Amino acid sequence: MVFFGAMVEPIELLFDPRDPNLLQDPYPAYRRMREQAPCWKSPDGIWYFTRYRDCFDLFRSPALSYDVTNSASFQQKLSTDVDERARQVEASQRDRSLLETDPPEHTRLRSLVNRAFTARSIESSRPTIESMVGRLLESFDSSVVDVVSQFALLVPILVICDMLGVPVEERSQFIEIGNVVARSVDPDISIDDRLAAMQQLRDYIVGLLEVRRRTPGDDLMTRLIDATEDGRLANENELIANAGVLLLAGFETTTNLIGNAVYQLLRHPDQLEVLRQDGTAILTTIEEVLRFDPPVHMMRPRTIVADTQIGDAELHSGDPVVPVLAAANRDPEEFEDPETFDVGRAVNRHLTFGLGHHLCIGASLARMEGQIAVSSLFERFPSLALADEEPEPRPNLSLRGFARLPVVLNG
Repeated sequence: MVFFGAMVEPIELLFDPRDPNLLQDPYPAYRRMREQAPCWKSPDGIWYFTRYRDCFDLFRSPALSYDVTNSASFQQKLSTDVDERARQVEASQRDRSLLETDPPEHTRLRSLVNRAFTARSIESSRPTIESMVGRLLESFDSSVVDVVSQFALLVPILVICDMLGVPVEERSQFIEIGNVVARSVDPDISIDDRLAAMQQLRDYIVGLLEVRRRTPGDDLMTRLIDATEDGRLANENELIANAGVLLLAGFETTTNLIGNAVYQLLRHPDQLEVLRQDGTAILTTIEEVLRFDPPVHMMRPRTIVADTQIGDAELHSGDPVVPVLAAANRDPEEFEDPETFDVGRAVNRHLTFGLGHHLCIGASLARMEGQIAVSSLFERFPSLALADEEPEPRPNLSLRGFARLPVVLNG
């Protein structure tokens, strides 16, 4: 089957987010895209960018908007019924967080949240994180454990619950909602499915805010409530949306980072040995995992709001665009020997955390959690090995990781 894409001649369908085979190994598809049509327009009108330079330029472009309601693909997915269409637009605008706003609105929202993610505040949390990780490792009660459900999933949940003042006993509900919201990021999800996922998150956050208003504490959730009451947050909807982002954004991606790191190190014993010989190599190890097997493979479609050119693509206002970060991170024009997992890679300008004013606000915290969790796991269990059971990838393409990753503690 062929479709017209970014070239004049018909080209092969290079990428289909609904293809279940991509969950097993998407990298051959990314490589074909980067080599054959690095600026590729899909049959449904979305531009995918897979070269490093093009993704870099796209992130830096003033024509790039993060407001999902600006997108032509969003408009195309809206209901044809006038009343239903209005409801979808209103709900989507209501649920916009700092992840889906542009300056100056984004700048205002980010300035409020930045206070929790300064270098000093992140470093001050190190002893707490080390203690949490240590307790989780001590809790392993069998020779075979699932690194995801028993470790990688719990580390960021414990950390973010502590930061936001969320009761740890609610983590099961928290995980369930997180999985639903994570699935809603994929390109093939309908507006109604996405809105339903966000409503689940919204309902959960509303309950947490009610508790925090009755019993305020020294936590980020209480500070966000204070920001609403003194006018720094415009209204209750902004409070709910941004509290929800903070609750979930750090947990999904860091879970994948830890799980992917364990998997890649066990698949590359020579690289694991480098880490064992020099514990400080955990810094470059985590950066290489972020490049080689990133927890976020692509952003949801963003929007071009002014005519511009990125690479070979002439983009027009309203065009939806997707930088494929996992493809850019293996571009041989930027990285030497990019298909090799090298924990000692000295120059590693991966794009996993994005660029510009939307650079991931929790990047430093995610790095620290990954470094502490992975180094502690291999120090505590030096004979760790993959179990015979096959790992199970998560049913997400945009957020990439494992649903199950069984390991033998003393393999």
